[in-house]
Amino acid sequence: SLAAYLGHVRRPGRLRYAASLALFALGLMAKPMLVTLPLLLLVLDYWPLRRRAVPEKLPFLLLAAGSAAITLQAQSEVSALLTSHTLAERAANAAASWMAYLRLAAWPQDLSFLYLLPREVPLLPAGLAALLLAAVSGYALLARRRRPHLLAGWLWYCGMLFPVIGLVQVGLQARADRYTYLPLVGVCILAAWSLGGIPSARARALVGGAGFAVLLLLALAAHRQVGVWRDGVTLYRHALAVDPGNYIALNNLGHELSRQGRGEEAIPLLREAIRIAPGYAMAHLNLGSLLTATGRPQEALALLERAV
Repeated sequence: SLAAYLGHVRRPGRLRYAASLALFALGLMAKPMLVTLPLLLLVLDYWPLRRRAVPEKLPFLLLAAGSAAITLQAQSEVSALLTSHTLAERAANAAASWMAYLRLAAWPQDLSFLYLLPREVPLLPAGLAALLLAAVSGYALLARRRRPHLLAGWLWYCGMLFPVIGLVQVGLQARADRYTYLPLVGVCILAAWSLGGIPSARARALVGGAGFAVLLLLALAAHRQVGVWRDGVTLYRHALAVDPGNYIALNNLGHELSRQGRGEEAIPLLREAIRIAPGYAMAHLNLGSLLTATGRPQEALALLERAV
């Protein structure tokens, strides 16, 4: 969609514009997170295209609004929209997540398939993250005349993350690595054009060498992380190494071990999940089913009734 849009900017025409809009519609059907594309078009208009064409974004905005409404309705129907945290708590988690994503991108350690939203969001780290977020945003805004790529890259990053930052609570996660694939393009833009402005050829060579080394290290880290996804047991054990209180990982690991006929290993894991989250029905269901299969029907019955 962006490529078709750039073609339209270089050689304005209805066909290229319609192609960009149609590809945007297809993208929305593939993944609703693409609702921020109209914002990206405005960001690109600001820099590097240096143009103003707000009215032509209206069809894109209408598509985005329609997709957002359908997504919210679908999430509501499967009870994915939660209200366990106040708006202030969700805003605090959002600020912390904006900065946590940058940290995890630069130093991808302790990644997990699920970062559980804590019952109580720590306010001090969230407040510090909010101040840092405001400081970076303020600097990018003040430097926009001399270094417009800073504001463009930062707006790309923050804008693309906004729909999934957690202000509307969908699911039990505080954040998710998969949400960053497209937003981090903005950070890469910001970094590349900042480093590209170094006047000295020797300094540019040093930066290039350092950049290659960083990419090599990240590639090795990615190779190692892929191994975590080898099978369910490995994945859930890794998640528990990152966060021993992750009751969903405990439940999933218990269920996976149960499926492999390792019920005695699974039972304490499922009991621990219930201890941490007494209202988590799935752990009651899995433990009840396992106890039924191992000849303990009375104990299983209480768990299954609790699950219901």
